[in-house]
Amino acid sequence: MQQAETLLQEYQSQLNSTQAELEQSQSQLHSTESVLEQSQSQLHSTESVLEQSQSQLNATQRELAQKNSQLHQTQWELDRSRFQTQTTQAELANSKSQLNRNQQELELAKSQFVQVQAQLERSHSQHHQSQRELKRSHSHLHQIQGELEHSQAQQHQTEAVLQQSQSQTHKLERELKRSHSQLHQVQEESQQYQSQLHQVQEESQQYQSQLHQVQEESQQYQSQLHQVQEESQQYQSQLHQVQQSQLHQVQEESQQYQSQLHQVQEELQRSQFQQYAVSDTGVQPSQMPYSLLVWDAWYAYQNGDATKMQNCLQESLKCTPFSKTETLMNWLESFAKFSSETEHQLDTYALTNSAEWKKLMRRAVAVKPVRTMVY
Repeated sequence: MQQAETLLQEYQSQLNSTQAELEQSQSQLHSTESVLEQSQSQLHSTESVLEQSQSQLNATQRELAQKNSQLHQTQWELDRSRFQTQTTQAELANSKSQLNRNQQELELAKSQFVQVQAQLERSHSQHHQSQRELKRSHSHLHQIQGELEHSQAQQHQTEAVLQQSQSQTHKLERELKRSHSQLHQVQEESQQYQSQLHQVQEESQQYQSQLHQVQEESQQYQSQLHQVQEESQQYQSQLHQVQQSQLHQVQEESQQYQSQLHQVQEELQRSQFQQYAVSDTGVQPSQMPYSLLVWDAWYAYQNGDATKMQNCLQESLKCTPFSKTETLMNWLESFAKFSSETEHQLDTYALTNSAEWKKLMRRAVAVKPVRTMVY
């Protein structure tokens, strides 16, 4: 029993010692839990601060990326504007070169036209010369006809003389017995008259032959005159065709050059506006596509192309940085600004009451504007 009590006391002492240690361990455990709770609270606080720092860092990185993107976009727009300016200058130089070549071709056409006119004048001169020769031929023919009439009058006169001579011959025959010498004289005179008559007949035949030759020459002159008139008509027809063809060709080339010049001017003005917009501090780089589309719409409206204006403004709705109402007001303000800067008249009433503008208003109300920034 004593041993058992001793053992019991030892066990009790150990139990008390163990309980004391256990209480000390529980006290330490409570202390450790308190420290652990404090550490967890500090950890949560640190994680919160770390998350805030990470959020600020991410926001800073995003802002830096946006700035870099805006910088690259601005640089890209500037390079693009420079390239468009160089391209426009090259196209303008080409247009000037083509215009110079066209002027040279026009001068060549004028020179050919002057040559054709000179040929036509020579043809007219030949025609007038042929007419003068024909008049001289007619005058010669009238002269020959006069000489023929005079010869015929002499022939009639000779015939009258012959009749008179025959009458005298009859008288001489009746007076034959009275004078043989007078009869012989009358016979000689009759032979002379017959010789003269034969000579007159030969001259008449010569005159008739000359008249026939003059008539043939007159027919030849008339044929030549008719041929000259036909050639003159052919020259005039060819000249008219050449003039019409050259005039049509020059008009077509002039229209092409005017179209090219108009296109070059449009590109040049758009490039100038783009450079102006890039250098203008009031226009953000993100608004550049929208501003260019609005400028294209205004330029199309000034040139009478309301359909293109409607399409450009409809396209600008996809990249507008404004609300619907602000976008519509910005369109009108931009149109008024561009018109005043280029000294154009803008009829706002006619613009807002046009069919294209009303149709655009209906579409703008139905379309939700995009407020995202375009880089």
